[in-house]
Amino acid sequence: MARGVRIGASAKRAAARRGWKSCIRNIAGWISSAAKAAEDHLTPIYPATEGVTQGRLRQLVGLALDQTAAHDLKDWLPAAVLEGSRLPSLLDALLYVHRPPADAPVEQLLEWRHPAQRRLAFEELAGASAVAQTLAPKDFKATLAGRWSPTVP
Repeated sequence: MARGVRIGASAKRAAARRGWKSCIRNIAGWISSAAKAAEDHLTPIYPATEGVTQGRLRQLVGLALDQTAAHDLKDWLPAAVLEGSRLPSLLDALLYVHRPPADAPVEQLLEWRHPAQRRLAFEELAGASAVAQTLAPKDFKATLAGRWSPTVP
């Protein structure tokens, strides 16, 4: 592990159950596995969710990415749009955002300016727009149905 790398560890529960020596061995194993993972890619930090740890979130996201990568993910944007806007494919964007390489431009990622992040934002906006266009006529009809209008002779 490189000098100056920050790590986090908590040993209260493990120490109470198994004793300090066992706990220290577990932490040392975790640190070495974290150091190995850090060589391959950066570790994302996800927004906190009550009752779900960072490790569990990373595990679930990793499983979803593995399943997605194993199957051919349909990209709804035409290739011409992707090339013209210099955006990556949907699968490449997902993999880059959730498993950024060790040499990824961290400043660009932190400021949400990376093309992979822009691609996912574009995907969200396009999806939200499609849903709104699908639901809008139904909502409009429902709104009109509840209104009273005078009869014209």
